[in-house]
Amino acid sequence: MLAQFVELDAIWQSVKNDKDGHVAEDYREGIQHNQTLLLVRLKRLAGPDRAMRMITEAVRKSRKAKGKKKLAGDVRPRAASLPSADATAPKLTPIEASVSDVDAGASELGHRKTTSLLPDNRTIMHELAINKEYRIDIKSKTDMRENAIQAVSANMRQGFESGLGDLFIVAMAETLREKLLSLVVPGKSLHILISESLDTAMITNQVKMGAFSYQQFFTFMNSLLPKICAPVRDAEVKALAEDQTEDPIERLAKLNYVVDLLLVDHANFSLQMNAPLLIKEAMGYEQRCFANTVSGQTLRKTAQWWSGAKRKTEEEIIRRSSREQSAPAHRTTTDKVYMQGIVDLAIGVTELQEIDIPETLELDRSRISRMRGEILRMVVISAVLLTAKNLMRRDVRSQWKEQAQRMWDLPFTDAQAFIAAIESRYALPANTKTQLSGTTERILLDGRNRQVSHAVVKVLLQKIKAHVYTRL
Repeated sequence: MLAQFVELDAIWQSVKNDKDGHVAEDYREGIQHNQTLLLVRLKRLAGPDRAMRMITEAVRKSRKAKGKKKLAGDVRPRAASLPSADATAPKLTPIEASVSDVDAGASELGHRKTTSLLPDNRTIMHELAINKEYRIDIKSKTDMRENAIQAVSANMRQGFESGLGDLFIVAMAETLREKLLSLVVPGKSLHILISESLDTAMITNQVKMGAFSYQQFFTFMNSLLPKICAPVRDAEVKALAEDQTEDPIERLAKLNYVVDLLLVDHANFSLQMNAPLLIKEAMGYEQRCFANTVSGQTLRKTAQWWSGAKRKTEEEIIRRSSREQSAPAHRTTTDKVYMQGIVDLAIGVTELQEIDIPETLELDRSRISRMRGEILRMVVISAVLLTAKNLMRRDVRSQWKEQAQRMWDLPFTDAQAFIAAIESRYALPANTKTQLSGTTERILLDGRNRQVSHAVVKVLLQKIKAHVYTRL
């Protein structure tokens, strides 16, 4: 009960500041009611004074633990400057500018798209509007390290084999120069050093005369990167300096990848410093970017998605109240159509197809796909547990959290593993186990085929949709 009280407090802490969506108003009454019931029970068991002390201490520890942010290291780039209150606003002016100037450079977020590790500015602003603590996920990017290095190496080798080696050297040097310059403060010593040492005209002449030295180039980079990178990147930079690979193309590819990581660190630091101002401009900025992207195009998929949602909304209204269509509550509104379209798009189990995503939600493709995968797993596991409770004559409202957690990571191909998760706590008679095994296999078949054919799965999916729709 004490843990439930603390969990309710944590939920309240996470939603209490939400005013625009009225989430706090929806949650406050329910949380207070449940906390009051728990408090009464705790006072009966432990006494009024002891119960209050236990609750106060538990809530304090919970809030303190959540307030601490775990830092994996110092993520501030050494060459980055802390923007002052006066200096921050001017750097954000490109975001407030017209769409035609957006791609020319959007202030702190405006690293040129010379790296595949950085999303474009519209994506960053979109994610920041959804999550105020959004940071570019470096872990998911570092998983692509070998693929990224091999792709750059293969591209350069192809150029060298085609007799364009000199052009590729100059192009790579120019690319690295642009990236490194975006990491340092203009006018400072490091900015001047990079500009002069990696001057494109100078390197071009060296390559033409055969005087370009890979060794000198890598030595300069190995001495420069430690002065620019964040302390959390010291290990990668040191490993790069100690790498004595004889193949210069492979070393260039590795160097390019490390610099890309520094760009991600710098972008995340800029987000941390400028997030409050960027969030204010996020909606308008994304609207201008989207308008520029679809200019002169027909939003065919959006129109199709909206038409389907409107048709379904009208059918549902007619089905529920054929005699009261004139009542305000039974009219088709844009809000109802939009909510119906969002629910049908996100709450599903089938594989997300290209035609399913309207142009207006293209940036949320991976998020919607992930949600569908979680909904599929949720209804499959719930159907198995509900069937087990009915066969065992247990209260269907009881929460089997431990069994559900064990099943969450299980593959849909192993029905016996799902049965074993239930048997880990409850004994199953032979007849019950046989019936449950057969039903579980049929339910998992739905999971493997990403379809809804089993009756229990159908009911659960519809209940989830109704639950979400009524709360939008």
